[in-house]
Amino acid sequence: MALAEIIPNLGRRRDCPTVNSGVNLVELRLTPVEGFVLSRVDGRTSYEVLSQMTGLGTDATFDILRKLKRDQIILNPGEEPRTVETGPRTGARSRTRGGIATLPPSILEIHDDGSAVDAAALADGPGLDGETKARILRLHRRLRSLKPHELLGLSPGADAAMVKRAYFAASKELHPDRYYGKDLGGFRDKLSDIFAQLTRAFEQLKK
Repeated sequence: MALAEIIPNLGRRRDCPTVNSGVNLVELRLTPVEGFVLSRVDGRTSYEVLSQMTGLGTDATFDILRKLKRDQIILNPGEEPRTVETGPRTGARSRTRGGIATLPPSILEIHDDGSAVDAAALADGPGLDGETKARILRLHRRLRSLKPHELLGLSPGADAAMVKRAYFAASKELHPDRYYGKDLGGFRDKLSDIFAQLTRAFEQLKK
């Protein structure tokens, strides 16, 4: 039996949703599972593929995507980005500049110390650009020396809400599945190490 082309309250199966640039992702109050699904949305992956990637099952993934679509956190192709006033479910108002949400530096940017990297190592992972590979290498070699709050880019004593927001932002940036279908070579293992350490940091700090 053929699957229906249209997913109710979502869009076509082959549509590739994007994250609304008018939403401040750091201020969203999503559940961990919702944050995980959102982190897979990249504008190149269709609803159908997203439902296969998450491991949550088609129905559960579509339900979460419907919530994100309803709250205008994700947009279908052709829909214009817009500034969203976040409500009780998604948190405080987003801070915007010129209609575009302003976001903090990424984890890779925060931990980029500019130190030298092995040119041979940069030849691996053709699915990544050179700057991203260099930053991954720099963070990976410092991974075990960073304290949990340092790894997440937080000040000591950050509250639970700040910890959660930082982890969701880091998850979107560094989960290996973000690069689904790309040839990462040995960088996939490095990203997995980094994401595992981020998750351990989150588990320690949220207590």
